[in-house]
Amino acid sequence: MRTRLFYIIGSLATVAALLFVSGYSLIEVGNGAIKGAFTAPDAWHATLRWSTAYILIGAGVIISVRAGFFNLGAQGQFYLGSLGAVSVSLYWSNGPRYLVIAMSLVAGIVGGALWAYVPGWLRVKHDANEVITTLMTNFLAILVLRSLSRGVLQDDAGSGEASSSRTIDPSLRISNGSGFSITTLAISTFVLITLWLILTRTRFGIISGIVGRNPLMARWQGVDVGDVGIKVFLLSGASAGLAGAVEVLGANGRVSSGFEADLGMTAILVAIVSGLGAIGLALAAIFFGAMQAALLYIPIVSDVPPSSLQLMSGMIALFVTAKFAINLRHIRKQGLHKSGESL
Repeated sequence: MRTRLFYIIGSLATVAALLFVSGYSLIEVGNGAIKGAFTAPDAWHATLRWSTAYILIGAGVIISVRAGFFNLGAQGQFYLGSLGAVSVSLYWSNGPRYLVIAMSLVAGIVGGALWAYVPGWLRVKHDANEVITTLMTNFLAILVLRSLSRGVLQDDAGSGEASSSRTIDPSLRISNGSGFSITTLAISTFVLITLWLILTRTRFGIISGIVGRNPLMARWQGVDVGDVGIKVFLLSGASAGLAGAVEVLGANGRVSSGFEADLGMTAILVAIVSGLGAIGLALAAIFFGAMQAALLYIPIVSDVPPSSLQLMSGMIALFVTAKFAINLRHIRKQGLHKSGESL
C-alpha cells in the first residue's frame, strides 16, 4: 500500500514540476482540480459518476486477476453491455418501467458475460493467450458498436463518425445527465459488498486465489482450473457489461461510436492500484473518479492542456503495473518452488 501511495504522490509531483517549468500556475491548477472534483456545483456527482463506472468494471478485473487470468477486454465487454441495455430500452420502451429497467440491466450483464466467454473459452480449451484475445475482442466490439449505431439503432439526426443510437425514453433513465443518483450509488455499493463476500467468504473466492498464486498446486489438489477460468471470465464480463448498462441508463442515454473509449483501461488500472481488494477498489475508484472530474473541469478555468493532466494517469499506470508484474512473478516462482518440493 505504501509503495502505491509513493508512486501516486511521485506522479503528482512530477506532473506539478512539468507544469511549473512550462509556466503554468500550480495554484490555479490546484484550485481548478479541487473545484472540478469536489467543490464546484455537481462536482461530487461527477466524481461519483466516474467512480461508479470504475467500481463496476474494476470488480470484475479484480476477480479475474486474482485467479491469474488477465482479462484486458473490459472496454469491449462494456460496449456489449451498453448495446444490450439500449436495445431492450428502445424496443420495449412501452413496457412496465421498472421491469424494462431491470431487463435492460440484465441484458447488459448477459452481453458483457457472453463477450468475455469467447476469450475465456479459448484460454481454457486451447491455451490461447488471453491478453491478446481480449484485446482483439475490444476492437471487434468497437466495430459492432459502430455497425449498430449506424444501423438498426441509428438516430436519424446523427451522421458519419458522430452517428449514435436513438436516445432511450427519459422515464427509463436511472440518473440525470450528471450520471449520479441514489440508484447508481446503490448498484456500486451492492457490487462492492458482493465482491468482498466473493473474495473473503466463498469457497470460489478462496479457490480462485489459490489458482492465481499457484495453478500447479491447485491442479494437484483436484481443482478444475479450467472451470475456475471460465467462471472468472463470465463474472468479469458481466461486471463490465453492467457498467455499460448503467452508463446507458444514466449519463449517456444512448450509445455512439467510440463513447467513453478510455473507461475500460482506466478501470483496469484502478483495480491494480486498489491492491485487488474491495475496500482498496472503493478508495482507488474515488481517487481516479475525482481525477477524471478534475481533468474535464480544469481546461474550462485554465489554459492547461488536458494531455499534461493525462500524463499523471500514464505515469501511475507505468509504475504500479510494473511493480504488480514483478510481485506476481515473484509469488508464482515461490509457489512453483514450494509445489515442486511437495511433489
